[in-house]
Amino acid sequence: MIDPFAVVALSPRTFTVKDRGDALENVKRINQFMDTAVMVAAWEGAPVKLVVIPEMAIQGMIQNTPGNREREAHFAVTIPGPETDELGKKARELNTYIAGELYMVKDPDFEDRYFNVAFIIDPQGDVRTILGELKVERLDGGGIAIDHHGPIQILGDQCLVGVT
Repeated sequence: MIDPFAVVALSPRTFTVKDRGDALENVKRINQFMDTAVMVAAWEGAPVKLVVIPEMAIQGMIQNTPGNREREAHFAVTIPGPETDELGKKARELNTYIAGELYMVKDPDFEDRYFNVAFIIDPQGDVRTILGELKVERLDGGGIAIDHHGPIQILGDQCLVGVT
C-alpha cells in the first residue's frame, strides 16, 4: 500500500518577463509562495510529494512576433539553468517533486529554434525534461524528424508533442 501524500497545485500571480533575468526572479517569488502552500497542504498530516507550477508561471506569455528569432533568443533559457537550479534547491529542501514548464528553451541541436518544455525535478534536485525523451534530428532542407512514443503534430517549424 502507498502511504497517503498530498499534491500542491500552485496558482501564483504571473509576471511576464521583460528581461532575461526576470524568470529567475519569478522562480524566487514562486518558491516563497510554495513554502506557504506546502505548509498549509501538510496540515492534514500527509507529506507533500508533488508541487505543480502552472504553464507560463515562470516566464509568462512573452509578447513575440512568431519567427522573430532575435527576440526569442533574448528570452530563451536552458534546462538545466538558473531557474531549474533554484527550483532544485527548493525540491531538496521540501523533499518533493516539482513539475513545471518553461516557455522558451534553447536546445543545442537547434540553435535557431526554441521550445516550450515541461520538466520535473526530483527530491534530490535533478531535473528531467520531455526533450530528454525525444530523439530529434534536423533533416536536409531544414525540416525536423522526431521519434517519440506518443501522438505528435508538427506545424511548420514548430513541434507540438502530445504527452499522456
